[in-house]
Order: sequence, then structure tokens, then C-alpha cells
Amino acid sequence: MYGHIIAFQQNVLSCATPPRLIEIPWSASHLVELMLRHQLKTAELARLAHVNRSTVAALTRDRATRVDLAALERICTVLGCGLGDLLEIVPDEPQRNDDKPVAGAT
Repeated sequence: MYGHIIAFQQNVLSCATPPRLIEIPWSASHLVELMLRHQLKTAELARLAHVNRSTVAALTRDRATRVDLAALERICTVLGCGLGDLLEIVPDEPQRNDDKPVAGAT
């Protein structure tokens, strides 16, 4: 259900610098909701956002492993939303609650 998205970040000042991969835990389940709200199918969203249909399909199925930030920006532009509306950051594993007091908590 949960996966990781690898985002490319490149130094704009130097083309010789290879892109850095940033691993972000995520869940893209909000894309389906946004597509339904706008009455868009996968192929239509891909066409409007100028991204590959397989990219949109992978995002809707929570199977995307590497997505270009520019592609995410174009999808958000078409849907009229922000990146936080599209992707939700979630932890890989649920945190255990050992009922230990937290410093400063009352």
C-alpha cells in the first residue's frame, strides 16, 4: 500500500553535477479522488499534463517509484491543487507507542 517516490533534484548552476535522488515515503491515493472530482480519466489527465500515461497510472495505483518533479507540477496545475493535495507523506512503519512519557509532556 505504501511506497517510496524518488524525486530528482539537480543543481541548476552546473550541468556537470549529476541529479540527486531524494527518497520520500508517500501515498498517492489522493490522485484518484482529484481525478474523480474533475471527471478526468488517466489518459486525459496524461494528455493535459503532458506526461506519460503510465506515470499517471502508476501514481493512481501507488506503484510509482521515480517521478520527475516537473511532471508532478504539471499534474497539479491541471488539477488545480498543490503537491500536498496530491501526495501525502506517510511513515514506512507505524510508530510503536510504548506509553513512555515524553520529555516536557504533561
